[in-house]
Amino acid sequence: MAASYDECIAAFPRSQVCLDRTYSQLLSWASYITAQPLPPTDTAPEIAFVQQRILAERVPIYANTYQNQVAPYLLEIPNITQDIRNHLNAYNDEAMEQTISGEMQSSMAVVMPKYAAATVSNQEVANWCEKNGYPIPDGLANTLGF
Repeated sequence: MAASYDECIAAFPRSQVCLDRTYSQLLSWASYITAQPLPPTDTAPEIAFVQQRILAERVPIYANTYQNQVAPYLLEIPNITQDIRNHLNAYNDEAMEQTISGEMQSSMAVVMPKYAAATVSNQEVANWCEKNGYPIPDGLANTLGF
């Protein structure tokens, strides 16, 4: 008997093949973010940019931890849940693996900014700005007492 849809959803964040794919895509996302040019230092950067940059700089060190934390968030993305059985399958053909990789990439683009906003504090953003010679973003100055 095939696993039910709910069983597949529950298995996704615990499946080693799904965790491996998440790990790989985390590293890919982090590489993309850290390769982006930094804005000029004469204006404050966007808070979301700094949050993502901080998280991307951490990913290579903490990828094993983040893969377990990020995998459940991927279930918010319809492409993942609609194709859940293929995501759980470790023996897909090459065409399906490319499809899954594309689904994971687009999912990371949606999930990681939200994850960064939830896990990188305002103080960490302010510290990054100070360390890298940027003014504190307007939205943070009031909350941190600057």
